Amino acid sequence: MPKQTHNDLIRDILSDLAVELEDEFKRNFERKAFFDKKWKPSPHGLIDSGDLRESITGTAHSDCVEISSDAPYAAIHNEGGRIQVTARMKAWAWHKYKETHKSVYEAIGKMRVGSYIEIPQRQFIGDHPAVDRAVEEIITENVDRYLDSLLDQ
Repeated sequence: MPKQTHNDLIRDILSDLAVELEDEFKRNFERKAFFDKKWKPSPHGLIDSGDLRESITGTAHSDCVEISSDAPYAAIHNEGGRIQVTARMKAWAWHKYKETHKSVYEAIGKMRVGSYIEIPQRQFIGDHPAVDRAVEEIITENVDRYLDSLLDQ
């Protein structure tokens, strides 16, 4: 077995972290919580198509791990905030209402252009003690494996 270098160790840690943290943040949708902090109930739920959950990606770089989402609406759901109703949004809502008959789309369709919708924070990505524990476990497992490989040589 080839000797593992410290660069291999760092690469393995970052790769494992990217996979594990991506999975954990996606699990927040199953938990309907940011780990142990329950989301405010929603009449339509945060999961409609599953696109937001599936947009979460973990990427290992040479010196860090990046967890991100390319969904344009990810930040407003993760952080909460206000969005202004536009004519385009109303048209989209009526289209979705005709398709699904969900009252939330009807309500948006009936709103005045220029009014605001409050989006409560339903965090799914971020810092949390569970993230710290996962990082610690992954580092420990990888360092132990690395040290075992040195002893086996």
